[in-house]
Amino acid sequence: TGEGIDELRDAIAAHAAALPLMGAPWPASWAAAADALRALSDTHTTVADASSLFTDHHVDTTQHDELLSALTFLGDILHYPDDPLLSDMVVLQPQWLNTRIARILDSKQVAGRNGQLRWDDVNTEWSDIEPGLREHFLTMMDRYDISYRVHDQGVAVASIVTALLPWNRPDLTTHWLDTYTGQHTELSYHLSFIPPGIPTWFITRTRRFALEHWRTGALLRDPDSDTHALVQADPDTGTLHLAARGAALRRF
Repeated sequence: TGEGIDELRDAIAAHAAALPLMGAPWPASWAAAADALRALSDTHTTVADASSLFTDHHVDTTQHDELLSALTFLGDILHYPDDPLLSDMVVLQPQWLNTRIARILDSKQVAGRNGQLRWDDVNTEWSDIEPGLREHFLTMMDRYDISYRVHDQGVAVASIVTALLPWNRPDLTTHWLDTYTGQHTELSYHLSFIPPGIPTWFITRTRRFALEHWRTGALLRDPDSDTHALVQADPDTGTLHLAARGAALRRF
């Protein structure tokens, strides 16, 4: 009906105006260098080339990293200086990257294999990307908690895409129902809705503990204490349920 739209627009403007870089003065050299970087027709470049461009526009070398960080914050580019596998790459067109990742998420073949992304899929879906960059893209998917890499030598599977895991919960009799039955604790959250990424982001981040996982849950084990944990989300009821049993309940 349009009710509340004006108030919403004002609220968005107020929050945007309060962002850290909003209204901050930029040196003319920064503005010129940023415009030059945005004008590049390439989809990506190296930090060295971006730095060279900044130098050409008289940006002090001590400010190059700060300018890259500011442009990343603004959404003009993507750069991850703290990630050793991605630190040398600057994505000049974030939408180009998003479109390539969407190809994987929309792949019927990957969905049909319950999230198993094979190297054949990578080479097919990203045939327009040079082989070296495909590794970078897989790493970026990891960083966004979309997937996690499979590093076993000789395995045809490159990654597991958690958003495409199977819906059905596997049989947990061996690893859960028959496990240690001493200390036990449970906790339930009742939410108005389950936010996107729960629990798939969580599954990606806790994969080192995973015994089983599916689209809406995971069974985990801490090998140091032999403590097990079961995490399950129910999008229909907005319930997030956690249970743990073993010797290290609070820590795990």
